[in-house]
Amino acid sequence: MKKYISWQFAFCFAIAWMITNGWAYAALAIGTLLRLRYLIWISSGYLTFLWLPFTPEKIITVAISCRLMGRLFKENPNS
Repeated sequence: MKKYISWQFAFCFAIAWMITNGWAYAALAIGTLLRLRYLIWISSGYLTFLWLPFTPEKIITVAISCRLMGRLFKENPNS
């Protein structure tokens, strides 16, 4: 459990969150600022899917985080 309460896991979770969610929020902001309709449609469609009930996004984000943790911090004595 101690392995998952560390700055290493927070770093890996931030990367995983950008892979699964962050790009859509950034694309929505950029699309809104630049008035790019296709970018707004793609990002808001994906975000709508994420906010549906029973979407396994958090499970996928944590799984990616754990995988990154194993690859990025192999020599970590806490793991």
